[in-house]
Amino acid sequence: MAWLSAKDTPRPRLVATAADLEGRAVLTASFGSGSVVLSSRTESVALSWKEGEADRRRGVPAGTWRWRSTRIERTRDGEAWVCSACLGRGAELRLGPVADPPLQLAAEGKVAFRGNAKRDGGALQLGFELRDEGGNGVSVYRKGRRIEIRWRLLAKDGKEIAAGPMHYG
Repeated sequence: MAWLSAKDTPRPRLVATAADLEGRAVLTASFGSGSVVLSSRTESVALSWKEGEADRRRGVPAGTWRWRSTRIERTRDGEAWVCSACLGRGAELRLGPVADPPLQLAAEGKVAFRGNAKRDGGALQLGFELRDEGGNGVSVYRKGRRIEIRWRLLAKDGKEIAAGPMHYG
């Protein structure tokens, strides 16, 4: 992820309100609370939304942008959950000034878990993935900490042979 570690790339500029939309590309989000990071050749912006906002439009200069990351926040049973995905190269968005209706950035936080196992001599290699619908790697957080996902390897009779935490993100 060279764009994150590049020395000449400043932190993303925060866009958290619908102010200053004149002549800009206008976007909204399909999720209630969260953010997306977009990067152009000249800058990066973090577009942020909160649940229940009356005006969900956000403006960026017209041009070509890459959708770099998504962070979706939800509260369930009083606990804060976050699903974040880093989109690698990112989807390219060519944005013209003032879209009507605004372009909606659709991200719903659906996550797929996949696992596999492979014999390697006398050892067993286990592989796990957490991916969003677009195939991007995701991390899931509760109470500000990445949730632990545990795995178990069972024998034919259902007895546990091995178990442990999955390291991801």
